[in-house]
Amino acid sequence: MKIKMKFSLKFPTKYLNPVQAISGLELTDSFLRFLNINNSHTKEFSLRLPPGIIEKGQVKDFNKLVAALNQLRRQLQLSHKTIPIIVTISANNVYSQVFNLPYLALSKIEEAAKLNLKMISPLNINAVYSDWQIIGENMLSGGQLELLGAFIRSDVADDFLRALQANNFLVVALEFIPLSVARAIKKIMVKEIVAAKPYLFLFISNEGLDVSILKDGNLYFNKFISWPRENVRSSIGLELQKVINFYYGRWGVSISDLILISPEKIADVEEAIKELGL
Repeated sequence: MKIKMKFSLKFPTKYLNPVQAISGLELTDSFLRFLNINNSHTKEFSLRLPPGIIEKGQVKDFNKLVAALNQLRRQLQLSHKTIPIIVTISANNVYSQVFNLPYLALSKIEEAAKLNLKMISPLNINAVYSDWQIIGENMLSGGQLELLGAFIRSDVADDFLRALQANNFLVVALEFIPLSVARAIKKIMVKEIVAAKPYLFLFISNEGLDVSILKDGNLYFNKFISWPRENVRSSIGLELQKVINFYYGRWGVSISDLILISPEKIADVEEAIKELGL
């Protein structure tokens, strides 16, 4: 079964005032997490996944994932047959890149962005789902728009989408964890974020670390790092320094501030951060 579903970086505005509230569903190697906020009522459920169902962000046992989603669906006890959701998945298999466009009429930005996606796609454009969003502007060549493009192999995405469809989940958007969290940070920390200042953003999970660059609350760069098998502190410190150096080399601006989200204190991570002076 072929599912026509685009990878989405844009909030689905056509669903802003639906009769039925849109829920959020996160799928990782370890958990399914569901959240529904309807007026003042919040419904939250999580289900731990046994090893081998999802590995490194890819579905390895489709039937067991369908069964797990069915179990979650029964726990929700929602009366609606179909549940509209925004799905968030791990960034392991997502490739993202910032590109520039000259200032154009709104009617021409879509066409120009799609052309650029074809040129920067890591795979044949017909083998991926892709999308883009405007994240800022710069003063190069008299002024340009900055856009973030993101790609995921369509076969990787389709395995998730088919399993969700089998349980009557209606996917209105598919995105990756750093993008979802960046959007939340932009809304929650609106008073703390300094305009035009880049931040190193570190999101820690069971699977590993998402190391990102945020500016004005927008995602400019992301790299997923699996947990090192040894020399954790030095390995993490090296990866963080690489990202900082990359940003300086690309944009010519140093990063001195960090946003850290972690379920618990991890000594090796804290030490690596301190050694970088963040």
